[in-house]
Amino acid sequence: YVSLSHSGDWVAAALSDRPVGMDIQQDSGMRESAMRGILGKFHVHEQKKLEELEGTAFRDAFYRWWTMKESVMKLTGKGLGLALNSFAVQPVEEGWYAAVLDGRGIRLHSRMWEDCWMSCAQWE
Repeated sequence: YVSLSHSGDWVAAALSDRPVGMDIQQDSGMRESAMRGILGKFHVHEQKKLEELEGTAFRDAFYRWWTMKESVMKLTGKGLGLALNSFAVQPVEEGWYAAVLDGRGIRLHSRMWEDCWMSCAQWE
């Protein structure tokens, strides 16, 4: 299984022996107000966590959560047809997260590298 993503100057690929979803997002300079508008489409639990943050902390968290959400959308094969609020991503330990969708567990890994956020999702 292969999942590809690109953003700005970056390309990322995830290869696995089972389904995988990968997303990368370079900081595009999006205004915080636009990010907060998109945040309204996230799951209510994610909104509450991110709304408490400001400035760089908000920006970093938004891109991290966005790449995790998109990696799950790619994992399922539904892409943007999967509502962002249909599942919630929860932190598990440093760099590792979990979600549940349609009763199935999803394990996610997310990290920042240079000016990009990258996330990878697989079914548990």
